[in-house]
Amino acid sequence: IETVEIGLQQLGHGGGDQGIVEALYDYINGTLSAEDVSEIGISCENHLMSFAAEESRLNGTIIDMNEYRKKYMYE
Repeated sequence: IETVEIGLQQLGHGGGDQGIVEALYDYINGTLSAEDVSEIGISCENHLMSFAAEESRLNGTIIDMNEYRKKYMYE
């Protein structure tokens, strides 16, 4: 039987999930300040841009972000 060690970089989102949980833990315990955590609106916009970029890549089109926001986000 072969045992394979799996490092954090191979887990969910390349280890990013672990980082998110650790940051939340640090924030709750007061070792991470609010200035060190991105606002949810900024995080949502960053994800939306990533999804638009992937759609653009797959379809070979230019994405109008204002229209894309209207299509996928509540304002």
